[in-house]
Amino acid sequence: MGTSKSINTTKRAGPSWWESGASARIGISAALASASIGLLLALFQVQEWKMPKPLAITLIVLLIAMLLAALAVIGYDVVRGFRRYLEHRDTTASWVSTEPPGLLDYEPDATHANERFIEVLNKLNADTERLGEKLGRHAKRMERSAGKSGRKKQRLANRSAREIHKSAVFTEKRLELLDAVVKEIRRNTEGVVGSADIQTDEDIGAAKEFAQVLLDSRETTAETIVSVNGYCETVRDIERQNLARTVTLACRRQSAALDGVVKTLRRFETGALNNGQTLVDKIQKAEAGRREP
Repeated sequence: MGTSKSINTTKRAGPSWWESGASARIGISAALASASIGLLLALFQVQEWKMPKPLAITLIVLLIAMLLAALAVIGYDVVRGFRRYLEHRDTTASWVSTEPPGLLDYEPDATHANERFIEVLNKLNADTERLGEKLGRHAKRMERSAGKSGRKKQRLANRSAREIHKSAVFTEKRLELLDAVVKEIRRNTEGVVGSADIQTDEDIGAAKEFAQVLLDSRETTAETIVSVNGYCETVRDIERQNLARTVTLACRRQSAALDGVVKTLRRFETGALNNGQTLVDKIQKAEAGRREP
């Protein structure tokens, strides 16, 4: 039976953070800017070119306006592209290697992943505080609008919904990174614990400190889970009130994103507990071996 060759007709994609069509807009704008500059220089240099003064002034103004518009489009796309690049770098897990780590990779990779883990949680916490401040101001405006029309109240509710939706998207974009970081921490911590050679008193002391760090991180994560669950329940309470369809939908999306955070944190908690307990068992065996005559 013959085999058929498939032809790849997919266009080569650019970086995932680069907006589709931005390169074309920048190219067209650069061409317009170049044309505007060329025409302006020609207009000023050609002395024999006789035309009415109002027409010449109008032409110059139009060319300058076209030049400024082209430069504005270029600047907008460049700044937008740079911001998308920063966001991509802030949310992507591409830095995590797909290849399994070696003995010398465990400790530095685990340290790096822990730093990213803390960084992501701090940013999620900052976003939660930002949302709380926004919703607090919106609630005060809603109280002052008691005698206003229903349309006015609806607009205020829609503002709150936009802020909740913005926070939900912010959380969703970091779920994949958070999950990848937790997996990276777990596999490298398992490597550190599994390869630990505990023989001397110094080895036992260092292992006990590391085991305590793992168990403490498990307790801290458990407290964080309680906090996130409490926040998620508050969001669900707002959803159940059904103040406005936009608020209800935004709260539903936010609670789903928070559920994803909780699930990832539970995996981290389980990994820290298991690795900590495994290390404690190795320490006890090492101590028992040293007590034997």
